[in-house]
Amino acid sequence: MESRFILEKILILLFLFFSAVLSGCTGSGFFSQKSLDGPLSVPSEYVFFPKTSKQTHFKKQENLANVLAEFSSKKHSNKEKAELLLLSGTICDELGLESLAKAMYMDAITYNPTYYAPYEVLGAYFFREGKIGDAVEALSSAECLNTEEKDPYLYLHNGIVMAYTGHTKFAYEDLQKFYADDDKDPYRLLFYYFATWNYLGEEKAHNLLLDYYKKVIHTEVEKNFGFNFVKLYLGEISEGKIFSDILKVRNNDDLFLEHLCEAYYYIGKIKLIKEQDKLAYDYFRLCENTHKYNFIEYSLSKYEMARLEKKYSKKHRVSIEELSN
Repeated sequence: MESRFILEKILILLFLFFSAVLSGCTGSGFFSQKSLDGPLSVPSEYVFFPKTSKQTHFKKQENLANVLAEFSSKKHSNKEKAELLLLSGTICDELGLESLAKAMYMDAITYNPTYYAPYEVLGAYFFREGKIGDAVEALSSAECLNTEEKDPYLYLHNGIVMAYTGHTKFAYEDLQKFYADDDKDPYRLLFYYFATWNYLGEEKAHNLLLDYYKKVIHTEVEKNFGFNFVKLYLGEISEGKIFSDILKVRNNDDLFLEHLCEAYYYIGKIKLIKEQDKLAYDYFRLCENTHKYNFIEYSLSKYEMARLEKKYSKKHRVSIEELSN
C-alpha cells in the first residue's frame, strides 16, 4: 500500500516536471506558436512608419487628371482609349484606389476586347481576392491574346497563382521562364528561388542562389538593392546591415519607402519558410504599412497575412502602431 502511494507521488511529480518543461519550450519557440497575437515581434530597430511623399502623391493625382482629360478627347480610337484606361488604372493602383483601378481595367477590355494587358492585371486582382478560377481564366486570356511578343510578366503572375494553389511544378516552370528572361535581375531570381524550394527542396534552392552569387559578384548587379536579399539568404550579410543601408536613404522619401517595402516582404518570406509564423506575419504587416500599393511585395504580403490569419483563426487585427507601443 505504501509503495503504491509512493509510486503515485512519483508519477504526479514527473507529470508536473514535464508539464513545466513543455510549457517552457513552447514559450521559448521550441514548438510552433499557437497565435499571431501579442506585441510586435520584429526588433524595434527595424520598425519604421514611413509616409508617402506628399509631392509624389500630388504628382500622381495630377498625372491621373491629365490622362483622364486625354481620354475624354474625341480624337482617340477605341484601341487608344483602352490604352489610356490601362494607364489610368495603373496610376489608380499607385494611389491605392483599387476599386477604381479594377473598373478601369475592365472598361479597357470593353473598348478593346483583344488587348491582353488588362486581362493580365485583372488576373492578379482576382487572385488577391481569392477568385482563383477567375484569375486563371483572365491570365489564360492574356496569354492567348499576347501573340506579338511574349510578356515575361505573364510567367510571373501565372507562377504566383500556381505556387499558392499547390501546383509547385507549374510554378517552378513559369518562374524559371520569368527568371531566364533576365537572369541578372535579383528580384526575378528570388521568385524562382521560392518556387525551386517548394518543388525541388532547400538544397537545390540554396545552390541556385549560390551559383547566381558567384556569377554576379563584383559586377554592376551588386548595386541593385535586391542583391542584398540574395546575400542575406546566403548568410553573407545580416538583417541589421540591410536596415542600416536603408537608413542611408531616409531623406529620400520614395526610395526609403520602396526599400522598406521590399525588405519587410523578403525577410518575412524567409521567416515563413523557416516556420516562424508570428515573426513572418509581423514583417508582412510592416510591409503592408508602407502602402506601396503598386509593388508586388505589398500585394503578396497582404495575401500571406490573410493565409496566416486563416491558419490561426485570427478574426481581429489591431493596428500596427498599437502593436509597436
